[in-house]
Amino acid sequence: MKRSKRMIAFSLIVTLFFASALPISKTPLLVSAEEVSSSDIVNTTLTSTEPTLVTNLNDYDSNEVIVTYKSDIPSSSVANDIAKNEDTKDLTDQSMLIELDNKSELNSTIKELSSDKNVLSIQPNYTYHIQSTPTDTYYSKEWGLNNNGTFTDDEDTSSVADIDMNVPEAWDVFNGGRDITVAVIDTGVDYTHSDLKNVMWTNTGEISGDGIDNDKNGYIDDIHGWNFYSGNNTLFHARSAEDDHGTHIAGIIAAERNNIGVAGVASNTNVRIMSVKALGGQDGSGSTSSIIEAIQYAEENGAKICNLSFGIEVDDKALSNVIKDSDMLFVCAAGNGDENSNAVDIDESPMYPASYSYDNIVSVANLTCNGTLHYSSNYGVNSVDVAAPGTTIASTVVGNEYSYMTGTSMAAPMVTAVLAMVYAYYDDITVLETKNIVLSTTRSLPSLTGKVATGGLVDAYAALSLNSASIQALDQTAPTIITKTSTLTGSYKKILKVTITDSSGNLSKVRYAKGIQPASYFDQGANGTELTLTNHFAIMNVSKTTTYTIYAIDTVGNETVKTIKITVTPPTNVAFQVSTKKLKLKSTYMLKASLSPSTTHSKYTYSSSNSSIVRVNKTTGKIRAKKVGTAVITITTENGLTSKCKVTVTK
Repeated sequence: MKRSKRMIAFSLIVTLFFASALPISKTPLLVSAEEVSSSDIVNTTLTSTEPTLVTNLNDYDSNEVIVTYKSDIPSSSVANDIAKNEDTKDLTDQSMLIELDNKSELNSTIKELSSDKNVLSIQPNYTYHIQSTPTDTYYSKEWGLNNNGTFTDDEDTSSVADIDMNVPEAWDVFNGGRDITVAVIDTGVDYTHSDLKNVMWTNTGEISGDGIDNDKNGYIDDIHGWNFYSGNNTLFHARSAEDDHGTHIAGIIAAERNNIGVAGVASNTNVRIMSVKALGGQDGSGSTSSIIEAIQYAEENGAKICNLSFGIEVDDKALSNVIKDSDMLFVCAAGNGDENSNAVDIDESPMYPASYSYDNIVSVANLTCNGTLHYSSNYGVNSVDVAAPGTTIASTVVGNEYSYMTGTSMAAPMVTAVLAMVYAYYDDITVLETKNIVLSTTRSLPSLTGKVATGGLVDAYAALSLNSASIQALDQTAPTIITKTSTLTGSYKKILKVTITDSSGNLSKVRYAKGIQPASYFDQGANGTELTLTNHFAIMNVSKTTTYTIYAIDTVGNETVKTIKITVTPPTNVAFQVSTKKLKLKSTYMLKASLSPSTTHSKYTYSSSNSSIVRVNKTTGKIRAKKVGTAVITITTENGLTSKCKVTVTK
């Protein structure tokens, strides 16, 4: 299994990982700090993360920059100041895309953003490209599902019998199972293809063709997905090869068993394909922002697994944060070697997102029909999890056609499909637990020792052959604790969101305590305070600077401890801008106050000593002179500071 690590690298080219294509003939719980404890849990400050700032203009292909903040974008941030005058798009609560008119504006904007101490990263809106070359004719056999030893691939590699994923044997075990949606984030998918039209995800909240956003999700007529490359609902182009890659991947996963064409690996299940187009054009290019939006759309619309058959040598901070924070499982192609198609050890030269060590990533190498890695397939005993058939793979392409393709792009959806099958079969496991099952039941091959973490080939039948005790015994993954803070609007208080998940879905205990505590502290009786989760998270208002330790353990005994320091800056003084004010009868005036320090905020409460003379709006400070006389207006901050203004009303 991959070891936990964090990598940073830099380069510009992102590639869809297939090397060849040739046609085949047609055939929350909200808890206030006071409710939790008098001193409150709160604010996690990510001060340990060093900013990643790409400031060289030569690294920017366009006049676009993505800025990511350490927590939610502050209202007083440089980015929000820039947004008043430039075209911007919020990608996440922490990330913003800024579009400038020229390189001079880009340069000055990067400098401004670099001065903001709350910035986590500044980077280009990276561009992704398809790279492919045609090859010779292939024989029409799906050897990856069932290899009888007679197949020869386009490079004259002879098969070795049973180098396959035992898919027919898995089909014999069951049909159906629970529903699962798989997102193909790629080029588009031909949803009219005879092998795909009955397995496409359908947005039941939309009425096709009426031009109305019926489900009010921001996308008009998103029936089978959305096109983030062009910003519309056109998922494929019927008269070009632009969307062959995504259509090919969809067919590998779920092409219908209907006695025509090909059969998808998970065609025995109730899998549905969601087409989320993020790459397109003649060169198959796309951007960081389009992929981020595609991931968000997939998750918001119920996808459990995402297939990502592309990669980049850059540690794309904005994209990695979105993947890390997602509840979906991502299956990533390991890559097709260097510029000469020679395999690369991505432990040494990372390829992202395959090289990320997040629990929700499975990275895949390309196996040939004789049981060895393809000469172009990247590998890495720490970075690549498993191998799957990826050479001379037959599947669907646009226009009701079929084609062979080769690459880790084809190996990844093989694994995506087996994961979907496992999720459908075991009705009481989480999508992350399917990863444990699939990676623990691989078939060892000598050629894969030292090349991939499991040393093996995915085995669909073996993955469906475990009992409940065996599944639980596989759980070696500790719970994940994610903390995210933001400032309560108009207040100095912080909001802390604590998200705690366990890949097996078997959380046993979640507690917290003041100070820095070891895991052993929580093993002793009732130490710590129980933290109640609803849908995996709790939200708390925080009003006091302190350090807390959060602890989680699952039923198997895997445990996680996370210590966070929360820094809260309450006001130390409040003062009206005027201490006395004269008003004419029936006139109005807006009282204003200032805080110290000037960087903090507070909600205010206003009161009048005599409302019959001067009435004041309790929340805005607007006063109205009601009759002749004098009244004192008092402003009170959240933490009890006060200031007074004497108001005299005359005729």
